[in-house]
Amino acid sequence: GKIECEIKINHEGEVNRARYMPQNPHIIATKTPSSDVLVFDYTKHPAKPDPSGECNPDLRLRGHQKEGYGLSWNSNLSGHLLSASDDHTVCLWDINAGPKEGKIVDAKAIFTGHSAVVEDVAWHLLHESLFGSVADDQKL
Repeated sequence: GKIECEIKINHEGEVNRARYMPQNPHIIATKTPSSDVLVFDYTKHPAKPDPSGECNPDLRLRGHQKEGYGLSWNSNLSGHLLSASDDHTVCLWDINAGPKEGKIVDAKAIFTGHSAVVEDVAWHLLHESLFGSVADDQKL
């Protein structure tokens, strides 16, 4: 089969990782070259991107100090998102809590159990409060 692009959305720099929310596949989280995680509801964006190139995410998740690649939605708790970063941390957000100001949502929790770059993170498939992370400190 052939893959066709139905919608294009402007993004800040390259997309390090993109993951859709299992409970609502219209919601997509992306990792950027900055420390922010961006969340888009693609039903709220036009099929063709703004020619200005301006990125307009629906939410901007803050908590990391550096970029990263790990990103995982919780399949048991809608709106709960984990992110791994080069700053040695894992951040947890609940996007249902909504932004405190503008479109910015601060991390609900920041986990500091690693001493090196956290390469990836994933929620347990059955337990809503259990996740694993792997890092360059050779720890799981």
